[in-house]
Amino acid sequence: MKRKQRADAPGVFSKIVKRLLILMLLLNSGLQAKASSDLVSQQPERTVSGVVTDENGDSVIGATVVVKGTTIGTTTNVDGIFTLRIPSDAQTLQVSYVGMITVDITIGDNSQYNVVMKPDAVLMEDLVVIGYGTRSKKDMSIAVSSVKSDELNERPSAFNIMQGIAGKVAGVTNVSMSGRPGGSSSLRVRGMGSINAGKDPIYVLDGVIGVDPNIINSANIESIDILKDAAATAMYGAQGSNGVVLITTKKGKKGKGSITYDGKMGFGFMNRKLDMLNSDEYMEVQRRSYAYSGQTMPHLTTADEKLFYYSKDASGNYQYDENGLLIASPKYNTDWQKEMTRTAITNDHIVSFSSGNEDTSVYSSVAYQNYEGVMKSSEYERFSGTVNVNSRIKDWLRVQVVGTVGSQKGNNNDMESSFGQGAIRNMIEMPPIVPVKYEDGTWGRKGDYKFSEEGENPLLLLRDRRDEWKSNFSVFSLNSILDLTRKLTLTVQGDYQQSNRKGMSYAKAGLLDVSENNGGYADINNSDNQKLTSENYFTYTDEYFNGQLSSNFVLGASWYYNRNESSSSGSEQYFDDSFDYHNLSAGTTWHEPRSGMNQNTMNSYYFRMNHSLRDRYLLGVTFRADGASNFGMNNKYGYFPSVSAGWRISEESFFQP
Repeated sequence: MKRKQRADAPGVFSKIVKRLLILMLLLNSGLQAKASSDLVSQQPERTVSGVVTDENGDSVIGATVVVKGTTIGTTTNVDGIFTLRIPSDAQTLQVSYVGMITVDITIGDNSQYNVVMKPDAVLMEDLVVIGYGTRSKKDMSIAVSSVKSDELNERPSAFNIMQGIAGKVAGVTNVSMSGRPGGSSSLRVRGMGSINAGKDPIYVLDGVIGVDPNIINSANIESIDILKDAAATAMYGAQGSNGVVLITTKKGKKGKGSITYDGKMGFGFMNRKLDMLNSDEYMEVQRRSYAYSGQTMPHLTTADEKLFYYSKDASGNYQYDENGLLIASPKYNTDWQKEMTRTAITNDHIVSFSSGNEDTSVYSSVAYQNYEGVMKSSEYERFSGTVNVNSRIKDWLRVQVVGTVGSQKGNNNDMESSFGQGAIRNMIEMPPIVPVKYEDGTWGRKGDYKFSEEGENPLLLLRDRRDEWKSNFSVFSLNSILDLTRKLTLTVQGDYQQSNRKGMSYAKAGLLDVSENNGGYADINNSDNQKLTSENYFTYTDEYFNGQLSSNFVLGASWYYNRNESSSSGSEQYFDDSFDYHNLSAGTTWHEPRSGMNQNTMNSYYFRMNHSLRDRYLLGVTFRADGASNFGMNNKYGYFPSVSAGWRISEESFFQP
């Protein structure tokens, strides 16, 4: 008896995809053919033509021209010209284009019509990127929030987009992993979605999924749209479980080429210091502590002239109080917060170029950022360049090429060692009676005060222990949009991401509790990441019942590949500090070398349809299937369906004033 085999999930889904696509094509061609054949058999025809331009006289490419109330129509070519055969009794031509106000032209005896279209500022402001397309806010039944470029630039001190968004979107918070300059940040959409798993949303840059948001210069951003609820994020399946952040970069504008410089320079300082004890207050606390335990502070019985002044007579003999104790006062009153911090200078400069004509637009920029940390010895630096080219190569073909490359470097010099020694922690714990340096040039340490535990000078830690990193990154995307018919488009997109990071840490011998036996250490670690993505999807848009029902369909598939490589090595117990981490063999004890590689792939299939009836009743249906290589053979695929509905009650007659 043969065992019945389980149906292959992607195979079944592929058949469904093919049938839906064929149905859409037949629906599109069938409706047009039927409408055309009916009109031809019943009415004589005539030919009209014209040119569609904007207010500046530039041709509007791809504008839709239809006989109002019918499916008879065409689109303008690269010169904005259209030619259309219409019924002899047709009364109105309707010309529409995304971002423009729709124009109705009364058909008379003329056969030539020149149409001037004006930008629809309200509509442009109303458009929202929702993943694999855009929608008008009024036609959405999902939770999406948007932030425009001018809002991001309201906060010039923000050095990443997460800080720029903070406080501007309800339900979205910025979480800083570190206060260091260049320290990573992330967004939390609707709070923490998991205890142990990842909590970060997925970032999509111009359709490229999984981009590191910390490499994006906010000056290059046109808008950010955040998908919040399950219905909105279902289009991204498993990757969108913590929300989706869609980032759209700036494009070139029509007109002569223009160069723009935008520079910002700022200062940062410690606005409010911790209220710490001065030397006299500190010694009073110590005196009470000893008194409550029935003891006497050691420096009052045995002189410690390294840290205290003592009363002496003319002959240089110590003087005592009525209790027979030495009369002493602290020599130093060190404000460790003042010694460890500084006025930090920040620089943010970008030069951008924008140009465009009827067929092609270009935007490019070169940026430099340098941020000093308020904590001494902390710094971050980044160089980056961006190019965004959009071109209509044919009437039916549009191409977009986007590329971003750059490098960055920073340090984590204030981090704590595995033995609990760190610059910030030691700054708080250092007694104020201990100086940064003594008169003879030796460094002050926490243990110099007899009744304090051992600990290293925090300024010496910043000088002699370094934890530095540098990285290079690149993101490239090629996006082609093919207008198969007036209502059906095919989008083919390929993406490549690459990043590498090198970490270098070093501690000189002699630093307390930083390494085993205080012998110093050096470590080097490297990582390299590469991602490849292919997205292919159809978009079909149509209206039915004389425009009362508008529908939008998206059907597609994607392929994703990710590869990570890493290695590390190090040594300790150094006898010579001349080479830092550049000569690991100078250490007498080796750290175990490590290396590794992992890779994974994912195939996805997705479908979405949105309907708007009379601009009042909204329906959205989404389905996605994700198959990942790191899942078992019998559980390769996860399925993510969603349904959303909305009612624009404000459009009902009974709701009107």
